[in-house]
Amino acid sequence: MNYQLIFYRSGRTGRLEKLLTEGLAPCGAELSDAVSASTPEELVQELKKAVEAAPLVFIIGGQNEPEGSSAVSIVGKTLRPVGRNKLWDESLSPEILLKHSRTQAVLLMPDEEETVQAQFTVVKERLKKHFRWTETPQEHPSPEEVSQNLDHQLSGISRTKVTAGISTAEKRHRRTLRSMKTTMIVLLVLGILQLAAAGVLFFLSM
Repeated sequence: MNYQLIFYRSGRTGRLEKLLTEGLAPCGAELSDAVSASTPEELVQELKKAVEAAPLVFIIGGQNEPEGSSAVSIVGKTLRPVGRNKLWDESLSPEILLKHSRTQAVLLMPDEEETVQAQFTVVKERLKKHFRWTETPQEHPSPEEVSQNLDHQLSGISRTKVTAGISTAEKRHRRTLRSMKTTMIVLLVLGILQLAAAGVLFFLSM
């Protein structure tokens, strides 16, 4: 299920986005869009688009605005009951308000990371109940698996070091062989030159 974020008269904080993304991911909820609104008119437009695109909308900020321009009053005027799809107001905490129907949920939260993080478990549990989410537990490696992985990584490092040592020894051996071959060739050339010089002297002495 997708959800959308609307930042109303607040700075778009990456930490809040990360908190929601990582916290709701095990429930199968994914962020589909995040926008900003700086005026009541923009909030109305963005909210109308968001509720049409996703069943869950978070509105961050705008709680301390004057009457008529606060997020709570704008959401209350914008979201009208349709038929039997009645809207309910539910306070999850003094700072967090949930407006919901049978198929839609709009959460109004402050743009304070500490406050949201402190109440996030309450928020998630209420959404799980509302949308009947089943949270997939995250698998964490056991101490034995961590120990085995660490041993494997360390053994790999040791093998790398041994391989590097052998490679260095081979290089030294090859350099020694090349040096010996060069020396032998030089000695051979010198021997030939000496023989040639002796032949020339013998020929001249005759």
